[in-house]
Amino acid sequence: METGSFCEYVEVPLSFVERGVIKLDGPERVYALAEPLACILTAVDQLNVKPDERALVIGGGPMGTLFGLTYNAAGIDVRIAEINEKRRACLEKWGIRTATLEQCYEEATYDKIIVAVNIKELVEQAIAKVNPGGVVHVFAGLPSGTVLNVPGSDLHYRKVTVTGSSGFSIGSFHKAVDLIRANPINYERMITHTFPLERGSEAFDMLRSGDAFKIMIES
Repeated sequence: METGSFCEYVEVPLSFVERGVIKLDGPERVYALAEPLACILTAVDQLNVKPDERALVIGGGPMGTLFGLTYNAAGIDVRIAEINEKRRACLEKWGIRTATLEQCYEEATYDKIIVAVNIKELVEQAIAKVNPGGVVHVFAGLPSGTVLNVPGSDLHYRKVTVTGSSGFSIGSFHKAVDLIRANPINYERMITHTFPLERGSEAFDMLRSGDAFKIMIES
């Protein structure tokens, strides 16, 4: 595929069209979330959280929120650890339990922990806190050269597994579109602000402020 995210037309190989181009029911903007949701679903499939397990998502940004919305819709016991009070209040309105990370660790234990913030200390802490036999999933990409300090006893005696994921498959993308099509309201509420293209710099300023989840820039 040729580059051009804001181009009116792009050139796509026919083989890709046959496998990956999906005809939508309409021009709903919520389908812009299909790509990030597909990345989430790749991790969700890998984690395979059971109905009787509890999951913690560290980080209530856009990707962490997608984890929360997806698990919540599936009936999974999930909590999001988020430092930003405005985001926590918004997530609570959407039916997702939230707290600060310290509160999350004080109030419950977790079988699966997803780290959606690229801070290595949070990964190391999650490995120490997850239940024996649990899984810590490193979803946020850590800086190049990062080395984790992991006690061997957590791996050997407590049988903790550390995994990660990046990107998505064609199957995950199709599944993401199906989930959005089946329940668009569940995901569209993440698009909290809309800006015209000529005010794009304002959109990025708002994103950096932490007061938005997903911002739509329209031409």
